[in-house]
Amino acid sequence: MSGAEAILVLGVIASVISIIDGTKQVYDAASSTEGLPQTFREVAYRLPIVRSILNYSKQQLDSKEIDETVCNAIEPVIKACEEKAKKLDNLFQHVLAPEDASRLDRYFSAAKTLGKGGRVETLMKGMLEDVQLLVNTYGMRIPSTQAGAVTQAIEDVSSIAPSIPESIFEEIVFTNNQYGNGPTTNYNVHGDQYSQTNTGPGKQFQAASQVFNFSKDD
Repeated sequence: MSGAEAILVLGVIASVISIIDGTKQVYDAASSTEGLPQTFREVAYRLPIVRSILNYSKQQLDSKEIDETVCNAIEPVIKACEEKAKKLDNLFQHVLAPEDASRLDRYFSAAKTLGKGGRVETLMKGMLEDVQLLVNTYGMRIPSTQAGAVTQAIEDVSSIAPSIPESIFEEIVFTNNQYGNGPTTNYNVHGDQYSQTNTGPGKQFQAASQVFNFSKDD
């Protein structure tokens, strides 16, 4: 196995483990979980499973038990897991920060920027599936108890009710019609805010869900 390739993969694994440790510490250090969705507790409880399997994988890479073909194959899996871990950590950091806004509001706001994949349970499930792939597809050896734990964790997380309503991710689409000369500036945004400017003499109509009918004299 290429030494450079192994070092790269080991570095990413170490990064994910460090992120998971930081996320767990943030949760454990919170003086209170009041106002925090129950899903956060479910996710925090299962973070050590991902960490454990990654650590077993790291040990096998360190001992040069993994050939170069497998090492190349698992690199994108580990990187995908790292991306999910970063997003999950950002959500925990943002939601658990001691701020005035409610934790639920902060969660909705932060997750909305990530889209439907930004729910904490979705990110957690993805990480669990990534490490399960390391075991089932790429032959990383772990204790049978760990294999059973990750399978059960995926089932458990999959059964969690969505922590964020679908409506939070819906985008309001604005349709603008301008007749006549003159520049128009249109802005499409998420949520219920919008800003538009028409500096010319022409007509401009804007609506979220309205229909305008005008006679020829208008």
